[in-house]
Amino acid sequence: MGSAKHVEPKAHLHITLNPRLREQLDNAVWSNLEGRIPPAALQTFVESRLREHFSQVRLDLQPYLAVGGVISGMPETVEALKELLDRGQGPTPKDTEASDQETESAGELPPPRSMYENNE
Repeated sequence: MGSAKHVEPKAHLHITLNPRLREQLDNAVWSNLEGRIPPAALQTFVESRLREHFSQVRLDLQPYLAVGGVISGMPETVEALKELLDRGQGPTPKDTEASDQETESAGELPPPRSMYENNE
Protein backbone atom coordinates (compact mmCIF):
# COMPACT_ATOMS: atom_id res chain seq x y z
CA MET A 1 0.00 0.00 0.00
CA GLY A 2 1.38 3.43 -1.00
CA SER A 3 1.50 6.50 1.15
CA ALA A 4 -1.34 9.00 1.04
CA LYS A 5 -0.76 11.96 -1.25
CA HIS A 6 -0.90 15.44 0.20
CA VAL A 7 -3.39 17.21 -2.05
CA GLU A 8 -3.67 20.96 -1.90
CA PRO A 9 -7.05 22.33 -3.03
CA LYS A 10 -6.96 24.26 -6.30
CA ALA A 11 -8.96 27.28 -7.43
CA HIS A 12 -10.19 27.41 -11.02
CA LEU A 13 -8.93 30.26 -13.22
CA HIS A 14 -10.03 31.02 -16.76
CA ILE A 15 -8.01 33.52 -18.79
CA THR A 16 -7.88 34.66 -22.39
CA LEU A 17 -4.49 35.40 -23.94
CA ASN A 18 -3.23 37.17 -27.02
CA PRO A 19 -2.65 34.44 -29.67
CA ARG A 20 1.07 35.24 -29.96
CA LEU A 21 1.50 35.05 -26.19
CA ARG A 22 -0.39 31.75 -26.11
CA GLU A 23 1.91 30.39 -28.82
CA GLN A 24 4.96 31.38 -26.75
CA LEU A 25 3.45 29.75 -23.68
CA ASP A 26 2.70 26.53 -25.58
CA ASN A 27 6.25 26.45 -26.95
CA ALA A 28 7.66 26.94 -23.44
CA VAL A 29 5.86 23.85 -22.09
CA TRP A 30 5.88 21.64 -25.23
CA SER A 31 7.47 18.20 -24.86
CA ASN A 32 9.25 16.86 -27.93
CA LEU A 33 9.43 13.48 -26.24
CA GLU A 34 5.66 13.27 -25.80
CA GLY A 35 4.83 15.24 -28.95
CA ARG A 36 2.38 17.36 -27.01
CA ILE A 37 1.94 19.61 -23.99
CA PRO A 38 2.16 17.25 -21.01
CA PRO A 39 -0.73 17.11 -18.55
CA ALA A 40 -0.49 19.86 -15.92
CA ALA A 41 2.43 21.51 -17.77
CA LEU A 42 0.56 24.79 -18.21
CA GLN A 43 -0.52 24.81 -14.57
CA THR A 44 3.00 24.02 -13.37
CA PHE A 45 4.48 26.74 -15.56
CA VAL A 46 1.98 29.41 -14.50
CA GLU A 47 2.23 28.53 -10.80
CA SER A 48 6.03 28.62 -10.99
CA ARG A 49 6.04 32.04 -12.68
CA LEU A 50 3.54 33.40 -10.16
CA ARG A 51 5.61 32.18 -7.20
CA GLU A 52 8.67 33.73 -8.80
CA HIS A 53 6.85 37.03 -9.38
CA PHE A 54 5.51 37.28 -5.83
CA SER A 55 8.84 36.34 -4.20
CA GLN A 56 10.80 39.05 -6.00
CA VAL A 57 11.35 42.68 -5.10
CA ARG A 58 11.83 45.61 -7.46
CA LEU A 59 14.40 48.38 -7.56
CA ASP A 60 13.90 51.61 -9.50
CA LEU A 61 17.20 52.49 -11.19
CA GLN A 62 16.26 56.11 -11.98
CA PRO A 63 18.38 57.50 -9.11
CA TYR A 64 21.40 55.58 -10.43
CA LEU A 65 21.06 55.64 -14.23
CA ALA A 66 20.00 58.46 -16.50
CA VAL A 67 17.91 56.05 -18.55
CA GLY A 68 16.18 54.67 -15.47
CA GLY A 69 14.38 51.37 -15.55
CA VAL A 70 13.28 48.85 -12.98
CA ILE A 71 14.91 45.54 -12.14
CA SER A 72 13.49 42.71 -10.12
CA GLY A 73 15.03 39.74 -8.39
CA MET A 74 15.42 37.86 -5.17
CA PRO A 75 15.44 40.24 -2.18
CA GLU A 76 19.04 39.39 -1.19
CA THR A 77 20.33 39.97 -4.74
CA VAL A 78 18.51 43.28 -5.20
CA GLU A 79 19.67 44.52 -1.79
CA ALA A 80 23.29 43.60 -2.59
CA LEU A 81 23.06 45.43 -5.92
CA LYS A 82 21.50 48.47 -4.25
CA GLU A 83 24.37 48.56 -1.73
CA LEU A 84 26.90 48.42 -4.59
CA LEU A 85 25.09 51.21 -6.42
CA ASP A 86 24.88 53.31 -3.25
CA ARG A 87 28.66 52.97 -2.79
CA GLY A 88 29.34 53.69 -6.47
CA GLN A 89 31.07 56.73 -7.89
CA GLY A 90 27.90 58.31 -9.21
CA PRO A 91 25.43 60.33 -7.17
CA THR A 92 23.40 58.45 -4.60
CA PRO A 93 19.65 58.98 -4.39
CA LYS A 94 20.17 61.30 -1.41
CA ASP A 95 22.79 63.34 -3.30
CA THR A 96 20.49 63.62 -6.30
CA GLU A 97 17.53 64.74 -4.18
CA ALA A 98 19.65 67.33 -2.36
CA SER A 99 21.05 68.65 -5.63
CA ASP A 100 17.57 68.84 -7.18
CA GLN A 101 16.18 70.66 -4.12
CA GLU A 102 19.02 73.21 -4.21
CA THR A 103 18.47 73.83 -7.92
CA GLU A 104 14.69 74.08 -7.52
CA SER A 105 15.05 76.54 -4.64
CA ALA A 106 17.22 78.72 -6.89
CA GLY A 107 14.39 78.74 -9.47
CA GLU A 108 16.35 76.77 -12.09
CA LEU A 109 15.64 73.45 -13.70
CA PRO A 110 18.04 70.65 -12.82
CA PRO A 111 20.59 69.90 -15.55
CA PRO A 112 19.73 66.91 -17.73
CA ARG A 113 21.45 63.69 -16.77
CA SER A 114 23.24 61.78 -19.50
CA MET A 115 24.31 58.15 -19.49
CA TYR A 116 27.43 59.27 -21.34
CA GLU A 117 28.69 61.57 -18.57
CA ASN A 118 31.92 60.61 -16.87
CA ASN A 119 31.34 60.27 -13.12
CA GLU A 120 35.00 60.63 -12.15
